[in-house]
Amino acid sequence: MLTIVSLVNAGNDTANGPIIVLILFEGLELERLSVPKPLGAQAALTLAGSVPVGGAGQLSAIVDPANTIAEANEANNSITVSITP
Repeated sequence: MLTIVSLVNAGNDTANGPIIVLILFEGLELERLSVPKPLGAQAALTLAGSVPVGGAGQLSAIVDPANTIAEANEANNSITVSITP
């Protein structure tokens, strides 16, 4: 299974790239995805990972892990889900 991440800029300003998305499996870095262009206000996009995820565990995505993009809400940059084969 490959990861698919949907990003939404819920703010009123453009998020200037590059926008980094860190993908973790069981707390270990699986891959880093990058959006090299700005993401407009209220815009959305979908990224596809290239590293397969196997087995059951916790899969996480963290947008802007280094906090390089100024945001009104820094608390909505990550998600963790449980996956089963």
